[in-house]
Amino acid sequence: MSIPEPFFAMSKPLFLLARTAPPSVALQTAATLQGMQLVHCALVQSQPEPINVALLALLDGARSADWHVFVSPQAARAAWLLVPDIGKWSGRFAAVGMATAEALNLGSSDVLICQGKKTVLMPAHGEGAQALLDTPDLQQLAGCRIAIYAAPDGLPLLATTFAARGAQVVRIPIYRRVASKLNAEQIAQCCAAQHAYVGSVAFLEALLAARGHQIVQVLTPSERVAAAARALGCTAQVCESTSDQAIAAQILA
Repeated sequence: MSIPEPFFAMSKPLFLLARTAPPSVALQTAATLQGMQLVHCALVQSQPEPINVALLALLDGARSADWHVFVSPQAARAAWLLVPDIGKWSGRFAAVGMATAEALNLGSSDVLICQGKKTVLMPAHGEGAQALLDTPDLQQLAGCRIAIYAAPDGLPLLATTFAARGAQVVRIPIYRRVASKLNAEQIAQCCAAQHAYVGSVAFLEALLAARGHQIVQVLTPSERVAAAARALGCTAQVCESTSDQAIAAQILA
């Protein structure tokens, strides 16, 4: 796929932010300081799963779980939307990173912050499934019941590793990913990008599809996404976390 003509005249390298949330002022500033134009493109949209009998049964069974594990901010937000009282459930909460933990806290501040009834376990270092699996609290799981809140294809490493450690695992497909319909300008921006931050493998695949599978230099939130990018021929670096501060630090490095 060739890059549309207007973008050959661009004076600044294009950095594409391929994730759901738009950039903060600090991230925009970091890109500007590096002489780059930052463009946000939500290549993938997340939608809560519609309530049906099967999902209701899974959610009802998860109420007594020892652990509730959330794989993304989208999973956390979908959980609060579908189950407003989830913060009052028994069991401990865990998140794969800071953004997911923050989404859990934002879901019900009276339960998770003011009353202090729940604390959210998250990796002390790094981001993603493996970083969460490395936490000491999730090593001895024999006899535990763990509910994982994810998209249908989300982070299978969590389920397989928890099961190998002796846990009974229930996967709850609480949201779905839907590819965005891009307009001509967005497709042109994807093609013209020299650098990109891809928030997940789904965003990586959507970006490469929009580019006609031309490779690009990417920043990623985890080694898992970076490995997927390298397998597809891209150059990839891992950010310390999904925060805008971590992305900005990589841009300015």
